[in-house]
Amino acid sequence: MTDQPDEGRNAQELARRNRLAKALRDNLKRRKSQSRGRAEPADAPEPDPAPADRSRHPEPDA
Repeated sequence: MTDQPDEGRNAQELARRNRLAKALRDNLKRRKSQSRGRAEPADAPEPDPAPADRSRHPEPDA
């Protein structure tokens, strides 16, 4: 009869460890994915300046 509280505690501890291990794995996957995203160069070229920006710096006449 004295083993029952320990069994419940052990089951809770095991569940907690499993939950934390899964959270750590998920966190690592997320951080790796973010790191890969930052390391990859952007495929799209930078857009031209907005028309308002062009009016501040007109192109010289040739």
